[in-house]
Amino acid sequence: PREVLPFAIDAAQVERAAAVLAKAQRPLIMIGGGAMDAGEQVMALARRLNAPVIMSNNTIGAVPASQPLVCNMLVGQGLWPEADVVLAIGTRLLAPALAWGIGADCKLLRIDADPVQITKPVAAQVSILADAGEGCALLLEALDERVPARVEFLRHVETIRAQVAEDLNA
Repeated sequence: PREVLPFAIDAAQVERAAAVLAKAQRPLIMIGGGAMDAGEQVMALARRLNAPVIMSNNTIGAVPASQPLVCNMLVGQGLWPEADVVLAIGTRLLAPALAWGIGADCKLLRIDADPVQITKPVAAQVSILADAGEGCALLLEALDERVPARVEFLRHVETIRAQVAEDLNA
């Protein structure tokens, strides 16, 4: 059975996050161990947003790696500098935030069930204190149906994925 969290989810934060995501040109979703049981909700949100999902090393298996939107950490690192919005779900965000950095023009959004972890290692513009699956489901409900197709960005994702594969096979 899923643990019942001892707080109510802030609907205003969900609305704020949905508004930021709807305007994003190059959004990324980064998932960590806290999203391990939320793969279905993460993928539904990713498909609505046309946003790549970067799996941290401890999240392999949470979402199907065969899905075109799903990326490993190497592809994620290649995409990271160009992101204008990052939605971090159930992740400590240590490697990306500390090693890769977060661009000055990039908005960081977080979904996490841990009220301490959600503030580390860097502050987010919008934080949703929630279970990963429930947070994703609420964001999906709050998103307008008209989300950009982001065709050019998704082509670029494929270019980065192909470059990483080529580098690994060299």
